[in-house]
Amino acid sequence: MIPVVTLRSPEVESQQWGINFMRNIRRKNEQVFWAPIPKPYGLTQVSLAGTLTGMTNLTRGLDLRVKPFVIAGGRRDRSGSNIVRDGLRDVGLDMKYGLGSGLALDVTVNTDFAQSEVDEQQVNLTRFPLFFPEKRDFFLENSGQFTISTQGQDRAMDLFFSRRVGLSDAGQPIPIVGGARMTGKARGNNLAVMDLQTDEAFGRPGDNFFVARYSKDLLGRSKVGGLLINKEGSGAGRFNRVFVADSILAPTRSLSFHTFLARSSTPGVSDGQQAFHARALLLNTKWNTSAEYTDIGDHFNDEAGFVPRTGIRTTKVHLERNPRPGGWIRVLEPMINLTYTTDQHNRLLTRRIHNMLGTRLKNGANITVWYNHWFDQIDRPFTLQSRVTVPTGTYRFGEWNVMAGSNPARRVYGRAGFSPQTFYDGTRTDTDATLGLRASSRLSAELSLQRNDVDLPWGAFVVNLAIFRFDYALSPRMTVRSLSQYNSLTRQLSTSVRYNFIYRPGSDLYVVYDELQGNTVGIPEVRNRQLILKMTYLLSR
Repeated sequence: MIPVVTLRSPEVESQQWGINFMRNIRRKNEQVFWAPIPKPYGLTQVSLAGTLTGMTNLTRGLDLRVKPFVIAGGRRDRSGSNIVRDGLRDVGLDMKYGLGSGLALDVTVNTDFAQSEVDEQQVNLTRFPLFFPEKRDFFLENSGQFTISTQGQDRAMDLFFSRRVGLSDAGQPIPIVGGARMTGKARGNNLAVMDLQTDEAFGRPGDNFFVARYSKDLLGRSKVGGLLINKEGSGAGRFNRVFVADSILAPTRSLSFHTFLARSSTPGVSDGQQAFHARALLLNTKWNTSAEYTDIGDHFNDEAGFVPRTGIRTTKVHLERNPRPGGWIRVLEPMINLTYTTDQHNRLLTRRIHNMLGTRLKNGANITVWYNHWFDQIDRPFTLQSRVTVPTGTYRFGEWNVMAGSNPARRVYGRAGFSPQTFYDGTRTDTDATLGLRASSRLSAELSLQRNDVDLPWGAFVVNLAIFRFDYALSPRMTVRSLSQYNSLTRQLSTSVRYNFIYRPGSDLYVVYDELQGNTVGIPEVRNRQLILKMTYLLSR
């Protein structure tokens, strides 16, 4: 059941909605849509949705939801023989109010994310920061309305990255004093505004984050708009601003063009603060082809975004055809992909030629083989996993990768990968495997193992990473979820367990236990434990 109050709709007596539904039939490995959708697209292609009619006299009430919460708990940190204990107690409030049929206002006071899932660990074998997805409910809701980014798997720019708000670079929580967000749509105009204030933490003063996004729908599938991001330090006279203009033009269902132009403003910087991205995409039942160009200035500074590399010009061409030969093969995905990156003076920095053949079988299994040929110019030494330093120089290496997986919808499923490669004048071998079990509709578990064996002229190391997930639904209103992780390089074992009880619709009780154990050679043993109880209560009208 979906409460009508949670859906935005016009205040008219008789309504028509664009809507679609999808059903997964696991035993047949099929997806069935209420309104048919061509194979290259999915449920989120709203322009292909069906029309629901016959709805009259719908009322959404006052559309006001107030959710106060209370938190209690304790924390114990031990480093060697030093032990510190802290009590945790706090209160806060979240509120949502419907401003007419198309706009919604969210207000948060003393914001807390105690119930959010912890991050999965990643092994970084590059000189650039890794991307971790947002998992906090407040930022996930309507997040797409604030998003302007480069497309595809290579994240060259994500101009507003919500993890910059309320989290340090190491992922540690920074208190959020409060804020407000308004999002919605009216007569083809899309509006999203958010303002949040963080408190002092880790010896740094708080920051105010203001983000405003506007776009105008054109010709059904096209739009033009802009984005403003302002980060301002509390009482410190420091700021960082980013101004963006963007457009999506889709003259046909298969062809689209995506562009944006951005400029940052930071005290003491006068040039090299621009960024530009353009992409053309042809996507239909047979072809997935794109070409894109990205130019990021030397001093482009987006402190509220994710921009792992500046001072570059990147050209990327992607060519992929998707034949469906029939028989036991559902679809073939042969592709070639060229990424060419230079500095602002057109000196080659990185080149990758990606050759891949993906095969999806009729039974839901998949097999993928690729080979990457790399060129990498290192102008400044960098360190891999705090163990081995790669010196300056010009490097060429090759990367093989073979992956196979069974149908992930089956009761028992698995996938495995093997990647032998040359790597910065040495060798590297990556191996990973995942085994999952859906014992019943209420119980599931998954174990993932990853091994990276790196041997370079300047040193060698091995990283083993194990991740175990467990989910159990005691009832439709009670669930238990846990995530355990072990990293052999840091010799750290972490465990997070979350119990959730929905004691009335919209009102929750969370009990969260987190523990970290570390025993790195030469460093005092670390053991951190934290137990938190969070209770919310929904008042709606």
